[in-house]
Amino acid sequence: MFVGVQVNNDIEKLKEEYGIECSNGVDVHDVAQREWPGTFSGSGLKHLAKELVGLEMKKDKKVTTSKWHVSFLSYEQIEYACIDAYASYCIGHKLLVEDKLSS
Repeated sequence: MFVGVQVNNDIEKLKEEYGIECSNGVDVHDVAQREWPGTFSGSGLKHLAKELVGLEMKKDKKVTTSKWHVSFLSYEQIEYACIDAYASYCIGHKLLVEDKLSS
């Protein structure tokens, strides 16, 4: 399972460039829109993390635009990827687990 925001391009890239197939992708923005239609104006992970789980994502713009296709990622790139993964987990957990338990 691949969980995140706007994951279709990432899933396609994994398949085309690395031969990794992901049978189930979940776009947490789409899930949030279904749960609360019209609530979220921003569609990015940073916005959803702030709105849904109160997580402030502080990421350096230089890292965002750095070279991600290299064989070895820098410490900053790894940290950036971890922040994205953690935010996606928190949002997915809230939408797919916590809210289901409370209803």
